[in-house]
Amino acid sequence: MLQGRPFGPEALAQIQALLRQQSDWSRYRLSRELARLWNWRTPQGQRKDMAARTLLLKLQGRGWIELPPPRRKSPTRSGRAPVSVGPALHQHHYLGYRSRVGQNLPYWVGDKQGRPLGCLVFGAPAWQCAARDRWIGWEAAQRARQLGGIVNNTRFLIFAWVRVPHLASHVLGLVRRRLGRDWQQKYGPPIWWLNPAAARRTWRTHDGSGDFTDSGG
Repeated sequence: MLQGRPFGPEALAQIQALLRQQSDWSRYRLSRELARLWNWRTPQGQRKDMAARTLLLKLQGRGWIELPPPRRKSPTRSGRAPVSVGPALHQHHYLGYRSRVGQNLPYWVGDKQGRPLGCLVFGAPAWQCAARDRWIGWEAAQRARQLGGIVNNTRFLIFAWVRVPHLASHVLGLVRRRLGRDWQQKYGPPIWWLNPAAARRTWRTHDGSGDFTDSGG
């Protein structure tokens, strides 16, 4: 199983053949063609070329295929503001941050003067998570049908220089009240569960001097 779908020698051979036959294609075009060949689509019928791109990168990481060199920056980065969530997280969050892949929804947090206080990113859940799946109690077939109703809080950052009591809990509460509407407007299906890990987060100070924890309640 890779990227939420069955994967075996036949699928690998098909990808390897595509790479041989279309050696002059870009990664972007290859991922779109793979999604077309597999009729790999979201519940709304959109072709899952970003999921296909991630799968190809995973295969290359395992040494199973060799992709052509990237020709340009990721299409997901086009048109973004000069200051955006990704670079802020990469610089200030202790886990870092890479380009968003798949379904995701970022939020900036600012004061009434527009000064940045932090940021959050919500995204599609992992295909398998033992603790989560035990807690829900679903079987593999149920997970395959209903996984799209779960959203994870993948990053939550309050900048180290911000000192406002209970700010993280307040921000999370505000975002929770609008997340379902924003997600449904962008992707279609409703959210029925926000990963409870989002309710309790630990942030590391920028200078590494210590951590503080805020309960989302």
